[in-house]
Amino acid sequence: MNADRVKRLTEKQRECLRLVYRHMETKEIARELGLSPDGVTQRIKSAMKTLGVDRRRDAALILAEAENPNAYPR
Repeated sequence: MNADRVKRLTEKQRECLRLVYRHMETKEIARELGLSPDGVTQRIKSAMKTLGVDRRRDAALILAEAENPNAYPR
C-alpha cells in the first residue's frame, strides 16, 4: 500500500523528505534546495498527506524504506 503512495510523490517532495531523513530542519532544507522555508513546508505537508502520516519523520522513513528496502530487514 505504501508503495502506491510513494509512487505519487513528486521528485521535489522526495528531495525534501530525503533531507528530513538526514535530520535537517526546514530552514536548512530551504537553503540546501534554494527554496523558501514555506515552500519546503508545503512540499513536506503535501507528501505527508499523500503518505497518510501525521509526522514528517514518518514520511521520510516510508520514503527511505521504499528507496532502499534491503537496508530495512523485516
